[in-house]
Amino acid sequence: EDLYSNGKLSFKPDAITYVTCMNAYAFSKYKDDIEEAEKLLDEMNELYLDGDDSMKPSFRSIKILTEAWIRAGAMDRAEQFLEKYDEILYESHSDDDNEIGSNELGEVYQAL
Repeated sequence: EDLYSNGKLSFKPDAITYVTCMNAYAFSKYKDDIEEAEKLLDEMNELYLDGDDSMKPSFRSIKILTEAWIRAGAMDRAEQFLEKYDEILYESHSDDDNEIGSNELGEVYQAL
């Protein structure tokens, strides 16, 4: 988003671009990379809160980052992260489209 705003990119990144980059960072074994993934998700959430509905963080993105923190041995970070995105998790769970099932939501919290 910053590169687009500064005129260094001719296209505006969409949710797929963000999620692709976030996933690459999240599957690293380095905590610094996981922090970068979290920054990308936070940026997506800010865009969503500013009115861009296409940027709403998905359950799967939240799950991937939670699992990344757990793999890195940072259970406290995983818990803090889940608390930060708790509302979106439950919104996703209760949506009519039901992006996630009860078992998946339980799995995220059981991992802690």
